[in-house]
Amino acid sequence: MKIKTKFLLVISILVLFSMTSFAGLFFKKEETKEQKKDDKVVIKLWVTPDAEHEEDLQAILDKFEKKSRIKVEKTVLGWDIVWDKLTTAATSGIGPDVVEIGGTWVSSIAAMGVLEDLSKYYDANEVKSHFLEPTLKYSKVKGVEGDLISLPWITDGYLFYYRKDLYEKAGLDPNEVFKDWDSFKEAMRRLDNMDFTNEKGEKIAAFAHGGKNDWNIIHMMGGFIWQAGGNYINEEGTKALIAEDNAINGIKYFTSFAQEGIVPKEYLEKDPSEIEALYGAGNIATILTGPWFASYLEKTLAGKYDSEADDVNALNLEKNSYKNTDVAQPLAGPAGRYTFSGTNNLAVFNFSKHKKEAAELVKYLTTDKEAQIDYCNATGLFTVSKNVANSPYVTENHFRSAVKYAFDHGYIKVYPAVPAWGPIETVLTKNLGIIWDLVSGVEGEYTEEKLIEKIKETNTEMERIISQTGNR
Repeated sequence: MKIKTKFLLVISILVLFSMTSFAGLFFKKEETKEQKKDDKVVIKLWVTPDAEHEEDLQAILDKFEKKSRIKVEKTVLGWDIVWDKLTTAATSGIGPDVVEIGGTWVSSIAAMGVLEDLSKYYDANEVKSHFLEPTLKYSKVKGVEGDLISLPWITDGYLFYYRKDLYEKAGLDPNEVFKDWDSFKEAMRRLDNMDFTNEKGEKIAAFAHGGKNDWNIIHMMGGFIWQAGGNYINEEGTKALIAEDNAINGIKYFTSFAQEGIVPKEYLEKDPSEIEALYGAGNIATILTGPWFASYLEKTLAGKYDSEADDVNALNLEKNSYKNTDVAQPLAGPAGRYTFSGTNNLAVFNFSKHKKEAAELVKYLTTDKEAQIDYCNATGLFTVSKNVANSPYVTENHFRSAVKYAFDHGYIKVYPAVPAWGPIETVLTKNLGIIWDLVSGVEGEYTEEKLIEKIKETNTEMERIISQTGNR
């Protein structure tokens, strides 16, 4: 009897223990499910400092996080270090999940075999249908596997911005001024001869741009080369073309304004932000720049930006310049009307442990209408989205609709998507900077022969890069 009682007691204890253990396991599993539901996949994003304020991009990422189970940790890299960071990540396999890459750099990074083909995660043709056609140039790279190795995030388009009040005083019709090469040259000579001065008594330059310190100068020059029927390299990336007659003619036309003194030689030492500031200060009548400039002047006039003007008089000068600013399309050269547009692209590193989630972020930032508009507002750049480009956000804004007009009419061109382009761009930036020294007389008396010699030297360097990258 005692044995039976003990046996029953043991059985009861075991059953109770089993039930307790089972319940514990059951509730632990339920708790784990709840924790997974609350936990978010964390992906890392590297971006460049395009947004005026970092919080603008963060607000966009916060909206994405609410719509998904994905948390994004962003790092902002300065333009002075981003190339080194990108190449180090590519060679080491240690880096973020998603990365912003300047469009002209995509080919070089892709050639290192480190960018994920995003068509694994969504239909390539369906996604591509969202974008303005020229912006898709760097979604596929010659010689690199993958139908969708990056997507464009944001774009621009170089147009003329000018003082309509000064043009009116000079008796110039903007429709005639920006018609073609000849009409523009004639108008700039006329403006230069008018000797207009600003409120400080300083002569207003008819036209101005930077030179060797202007990191955008090769993009401006590219427009004139295309207008002349030339190119820096061929579409396949197998041959340098800068020393051919059409390209040389484009360079000669663009540099002729400084050579004639229409562009003040001291301005050739300036960078893009300094040129734009001089325009705002009333020192320049015409500049060639991107949509960020129009965004800045609109926000300044609306009181959304604190002006950098030193005093009340300077502020009034700036406001006067901005409220009298209008925009014009690129010039028609012998071969047509063209201008450069760059893109900043988003890509996923193929060593990411969260490629699917990373691809989801890329799609959201590049195709979601609200995200695109928010980022355009933050950066002052132009949308890559057809949907946004056809919305009132663009069509009912004078300056943004001018960029859309350039896209719609085929004026926008981009560089070939070939691996050699990255190092070629470095050579062009250096050598075209030296060309401005020739034009301004820093290298002695200017001659056309010296200009052509420097262009031919540049062509030789480009050919060497093409050979080294195996494009042949």
